[in-house]
Amino acid sequence: LVALLFVFARLAETSISMEGKSWWLTKAAPLSPSEVLFGKFMSSAIPFVILALIFMISADIWRRFNFVWFLYGLYGVLMLGLALLAVAVGLSVPWAKFDWDDPRRMLSAQTSIYTMIIWIMLGLMGGGILCIPLLLDAFNPGLVGVMMVVCAILSTVVTGAVAYGIFRFGL
Repeated sequence: LVALLFVFARLAETSISMEGKSWWLTKAAPLSPSEVLFGKFMSSAIPFVILALIFMISADIWRRFNFVWFLYGLYGVLMLGLALLAVAVGLSVPWAKFDWDDPRRMLSAQTSIYTMIIWIMLGLMGGGILCIPLLLDAFNPGLVGVMMVVCAILSTVVTGAVAYGIFRFGL
């Protein structure tokens, strides 16, 4: 799933730069900046969600997870993945390169560096919060259900706030 995220992150990070010299057409279109950015986000988010669902269901069939843990893991993968893609799209705007001739030169160094730094911090925070019920399962299994809900809400608030802030930064 990490490799899948990296593939779609490349699309997200270069989403604005892909316009190239025709960026002025997008700016002249009767669309708000938020609509353009949301469209760029959705172009990487929809395929990511579809393939993540296929991979998670395949892993569930192969490993036969507990259904509740499967849903919790699926939620975590989708929530963190979409937040990381939103960060990549938001950071693709300030350092977009429109003068590229070689498609390998679309991505600026600043976008890559800042995206990776924020991804690591966001992944550790959101993923760390989501792992609390796993640790609690070893010590007090009776509280796992409640902590799953609490941790899902808390990680959504934390990652959602960061992703939304960076997405707005891109606007």
